[in-house]
Amino acid sequence: MKKSGEKVLFSILTLTLIFHTSMTISYNFPLTPLKYKYENFISSYMNPLFQQTWTLFAPNPSNTNNNLQFRIEYKKANKNLETDWISLSDKFISQTKKKLFSSLWPLYWHTSPA
Repeated sequence: MKKSGEKVLFSILTLTLIFHTSMTISYNFPLTPLKYKYENFISSYMNPLFQQTWTLFAPNPSNTNNNLQFRIEYKKANKNLETDWISLSDKFISQTKKKLFSSLWPLYWHTSPA
């Protein structure tokens, strides 16, 4: 009796694995006539649990170009002076392009003459 129960369980698990693998392959393959015919069934199986979207990596991706600029106002000899506008974004981007793979770029950024 125990052997037949194990065989049934093994058969169910094998059929489940074959079904799931077939559905996954069908879902990921390009559109074919067979996939087109069963698209609703395949999508209803895959999408509730296995759907992947890029929002996992970038929930609200930026679609604008932003630039952070600042200037400093200071007093010198009883005169109010201010600097020109300085773009922090341009400095950040140029330094990042120079040192793409360095984990020490903040130290480099603060000590570089550019």
